[in-house]
Amino acid sequence: MQLNKGEYRYKLARRIFFAYQGEFTTGDYEEITNKASCLSLASNANLYWNTQKIEGIVEGLRKQE
Repeated sequence: MQLNKGEYRYKLARRIFFAYQGEFTTGDYEEITNKASCLSLASNANLYWNTQKIEGIVEGLRKQE
């Protein structure tokens, strides 16, 4: 079974946002917006870091050939 990019993105966000089992516990719109923005930033930073690491690994393997 293969997951699409959207499903992987959702799984990553769930792992990053582990407090309260990934649920917003307040009804305050501004606080929810801030938390969602922070989650998006953390998720994007994680994806960028992973991309950079994978690129380095691929370049290292290409040099070995």
